[in-house]
Amino acid sequence: MKKKAVFIFSHASLLNLWGNAKKLLVDKDIEIFVVNQSAVRDCSRELSGIINDADAVYFSGIRHFSNFDAICDACRSAAYVLPSGMEAAASFTRNDEVSVQILESYFNAGTVDDLANAVLFLLYKAGAIESIPSQPSQPLLCGIYDVQSGMTFETVCSYLTYKEKDCPAVWTLPFVAICFPRSWIVSDDLDLIKAAIEPLQNNNMLPVPVFCDGSIASQFGITKHHLLDTLLTECGAGLASIWYALAAHASNTDDSQNPFTKYNVPVFQIIRNYNQTPEEWALSDSGLSAMSICFSLTKPEMMGCIEPTLLACNEMIDMGGLAGKTYKAVPVPERIEHLAKRTARLHKLRTMQNKDKKVVIMLHNAPCKSVEATIATAAGLDAAQSAVDIMQRLKQDDYFVNDIPDNGKALLELMLSRKAINEFRWTSTGEIHAKGGYIAKIFHEEYMQYFQQLPENLQARMIDAWGEFPGEAMVYGNDGSNPCILITGIWFGNILLMLDPKRGCQGPRCDGEVCRILHEPDIPPPHHWLASYWYLQQNADAIISLGAESPLEYLPGKRVALGETCFPEISLGTLPVFYPYIVSATGEGLIAKRRGRAVLIGHLTAPIVHVTEENGCWAEIETLATQYYNAQSVNDYGRLAHIAIQLRKCLIAVNLLEDNADDETFKHCLEILPGRIAQLRKRFIEKQSHVLGRRPDKSIVKLYLDEARGFDKRDVDEKTFYESLEKTTDEMEHLIQALSGRFIAPGASGHLSRGKTDILPTGRNFYGIDLKAIPTKAAWNTGSETGIQILSKYLEEEGAFPASVAITLWSSDVFRADGELICQGLWLCGCRPVWNSGGRVTGIEIIPADELVMPDKGTMIKRPRVDIVVQMSSVVRDTLPVMYEMLDEAIELAASQEESEDVNYVRAHVEKRMMELKETMAGVESASLHRIARSRIFSSKQGSYGTGIGLAIDAAAWENDNDLAEAYINWTGIAYGKNMDGTLPQDIAQKTMFTEYSKLLGSIDIAYQKAIGPEYDALSCGCYSSFQGGMVSVNRAVGTGKAKMYWGDSSSGPVTEIRSLSDEIDVSLFARLLNPDWLNENKKDGYKGAGKISSMVNTLFHWSATSKVVTDAQFDSVWRMYIDNEENRKWLQSENIYALEEVTRRLLEASSRKMWSADSDKLEKLQSVMLTIEGEIEERMGTVDGEFQGSSVDIKKRGEVSKWKYEFTLT
Repeated sequence: MKKKAVFIFSHASLLNLWGNAKKLLVDKDIEIFVVNQSAVRDCSRELSGIINDADAVYFSGIRHFSNFDAICDACRSAAYVLPSGMEAAASFTRNDEVSVQILESYFNAGTVDDLANAVLFLLYKAGAIESIPSQPSQPLLCGIYDVQSGMTFETVCSYLTYKEKDCPAVWTLPFVAICFPRSWIVSDDLDLIKAAIEPLQNNNMLPVPVFCDGSIASQFGITKHHLLDTLLTECGAGLASIWYALAAHASNTDDSQNPFTKYNVPVFQIIRNYNQTPEEWALSDSGLSAMSICFSLTKPEMMGCIEPTLLACNEMIDMGGLAGKTYKAVPVPERIEHLAKRTARLHKLRTMQNKDKKVVIMLHNAPCKSVEATIATAAGLDAAQSAVDIMQRLKQDDYFVNDIPDNGKALLELMLSRKAINEFRWTSTGEIHAKGGYIAKIFHEEYMQYFQQLPENLQARMIDAWGEFPGEAMVYGNDGSNPCILITGIWFGNILLMLDPKRGCQGPRCDGEVCRILHEPDIPPPHHWLASYWYLQQNADAIISLGAESPLEYLPGKRVALGETCFPEISLGTLPVFYPYIVSATGEGLIAKRRGRAVLIGHLTAPIVHVTEENGCWAEIETLATQYYNAQSVNDYGRLAHIAIQLRKCLIAVNLLEDNADDETFKHCLEILPGRIAQLRKRFIEKQSHVLGRRPDKSIVKLYLDEARGFDKRDVDEKTFYESLEKTTDEMEHLIQALSGRFIAPGASGHLSRGKTDILPTGRNFYGIDLKAIPTKAAWNTGSETGIQILSKYLEEEGAFPASVAITLWSSDVFRADGELICQGLWLCGCRPVWNSGGRVTGIEIIPADELVMPDKGTMIKRPRVDIVVQMSSVVRDTLPVMYEMLDEAIELAASQEESEDVNYVRAHVEKRMMELKETMAGVESASLHRIARSRIFSSKQGSYGTGIGLAIDAAAWENDNDLAEAYINWTGIAYGKNMDGTLPQDIAQKTMFTEYSKLLGSIDIAYQKAIGPEYDALSCGCYSSFQGGMVSVNRAVGTGKAKMYWGDSSSGPVTEIRSLSDEIDVSLFARLLNPDWLNENKKDGYKGAGKISSMVNTLFHWSATSKVVTDAQFDSVWRMYIDNEENRKWLQSENIYALEEVTRRLLEASSRKMWSADSDKLEKLQSVMLTIEGEIEERMGTVDGEFQGSSVDIKKRGEVSKWKYEFTLT
């Protein structure tokens, strides 16, 4: 009688081998059924019948699939069932772990005979047959695979000996070890490995395909004497690099234990996209799914892998019946060839002599904040001095470097005197040409050689955006017959120092017409950009990107797994990039890794100190105030008068009091002084910027230690802490090693203020965090408490709960604060995370209605599910899709609860909107309408970055709230969520979603912004005003205009504080712009410090434009501090006259726009200062060709610019 065995797997498994195993057992009258759980979602009647008739069933299913319980029920009626895996085993009372292990040994052996014996073993255990089969074979689990012969080798030596027959030079070629899963051999799924051979050989490298069983690979870097390590070690000095396609599990990043440290070669992360065909991937904007980002990027980065590159996608092969479909790799040849060339280019750095290497040091600037005023912009880093130190260090290592400036100040003066910068308000290409600030002229014929190699659709896109060559950016000789593009910079021997090319604008102006990126968020870079990078591809061997957030990694293209049509790839070609990056900016650093091909070299943050530090002006005020109150309490009038004189002088110095203030004003100032001091006591300001590779001195080390201990005095191992800071020199040493193609060990990222001392020592290739552990339980406690405070504050002010809260979500919340804002959003809409026993997040759940309570004035009161609108940054969109999908799921879950309107605002809003949409969009499918109605997560379009509103304000391309709202909605109104990465159902137009988003923001009750960390406030980062300010601009333009602006801070004290934005701006002003101590610290930074001041004044201007909460008195104080104060004004004029021009121009513009009611004396002084500035700058220019904008503010709005087309408009 025929015997029947059923094998049920969660996914397709060894299907190609099972077919042959079936044939082997036909003669023994045995029938095999192989079932793929993922392919039989409905647990058909056919499957139930097969299970019921079977002699034995092996069940290795998982609860992820909805058919799990139905299959379990069917299996319980089987004659014999052997469950395998945690979830399957838990569903049956009888288990046999020994038999499961034996069966898995047959599977792992991976031969047809072994699978046939697995069937026989299962039937034997069921008592259906009498004889036990042969033991599982013992295959080679880790070895080398030859794709031509199909042979496997245990050692490198035996493989090379075999290959020597066809290639005698095999021993001398550099080896590339391609590490891949053994399962690909077993499943005959080797097309990717086969496709990688020839491209590597064509680049004079020897591919060494190293396979490893998954169970063994999972222990790589954890267990000693690992088989994979044995093979890689045997490669010896011949090993040039590693292509790593194995699953990454090791997370120990200590240099001595990291599995790759000992080989000291680059390790490239190979990506196989299991969810898309090559055609689907090519059309995709996202590149990879949210889950793939977790496993294909995050974990390998923790091991030190670099340049994640997609080399293959998948096609599905239908195996018929219940077996479903199996995966088959489909290589992407262009990507394989590209990585082979990049691998060879990086290896070249290992073999070149240093004296022959040409290295670019790429400095950044903030063009919209004035190119001339912001050269060498870098977060927490003195980039100019660091560049000088790098050149000096390179010279010590025999790089050809000459004429190195004495210091960073001299370098900046040299760049400005030669005008080795891009055109802008005060700089024309005529002046650049006349003063020798260019290194190359790119003419039409040379440019077109490269341009015509681009795909035709990209050529057309470039021409549509910027016109035919040369366009209008950095063009010299445009009035003649042979115009060219100027590439700017300065060669110091073989070291080229230059600024980022122009990204989104054209010409020596800044207005609404030339700011092309304002019109088109994902506009390609101009011809000048491509010409600059094509020049570098031909004339440099490596780029050092010095600072943070280069435009390169923010160019249009896929969010990850970039392709040949992505502009970061087009720009770089095969050029290696090494990127000293501030270690606290995790999300932005990951963008640089994944999109900018960067090997990161994490560097220290600038040290921070309390605003009220000892010996500071506010500390003196606090001391004098205490003395004043003491004297007042004992009626010591003589002493009181003496102290009052000193105190008045100090209060004038910090702009809390005007020079001519009367006694009544002085008295009022003293009344509010204790509260002001209490606020400032929690504030921090940055000390002088860090210089790459320099050890902090003892006084600075103490500041870092205080920062690590935090307000709650965390325990810190001082000895280890000090030793780690001593290794700050690794920043420079590891950069030098990277320039020789060496492995840079991975390290943690984050901020000391959060107690993350594991970020030390710096100088490592930092990574993110395990996203499955986010949010943490501690984050839930803080996030839910913050939610309570927000509702309580609004309830106290308005006497009712808010119905809708808009939240700004940045990546810093996840990477620094472990997801506090995520938890706040979940709590507000009445959901919470679910953690397993190991603290990993397994999903979310609804909070029952009877648990929706919160404290209020000593009692517990019921609270509703509050609707949320999440405006997330593009960094969150690119690096944290699992987080925004969690919030989207929470909205869906809350909206599905059948609760009354007063209990569930989420459901009430969605249902109301559904009714409206059904009337206005008749004929559209209900599912599509529902997706519109419940969309709450928004960001910019894939491949674009920012909110647009900052550009509009900087370029003076606006007049009213409507103009700002249009920019904000068109830039950020792209909906995201589960199964929706910026794309909409086919029957929904994007304009419809823009309108929906405007309605959501129009009806919010609160716009909420959270501070990144204790070193940040409302003025220290212009992005705050773009996000929160943008929300309220839309609220005024299309809605109620009554949205409250709340500011949250969870890192400056033991309790999260919620305050109004106006209070936050007020405190921020006194902590920074109006604080003599802060100003003195910036004076130490010279040109950069002056640029920081101008940027902060610009941010204040932005807040005034968007939030309308900046007062005349606050503008008055800035005027007194930087215009009327002769010492400060002359310092600005001496160190960075362009920064003074920016400050003066913004104040004049604030007055002209009626944002500041300045009196005639102040305006007269401003105009006089501007005339002086203009005269000095023009004198420096001399007689040069070309027009320039200067200090003129030219308002050009959308209606006045032909190319400026928005889908969503209000006028």
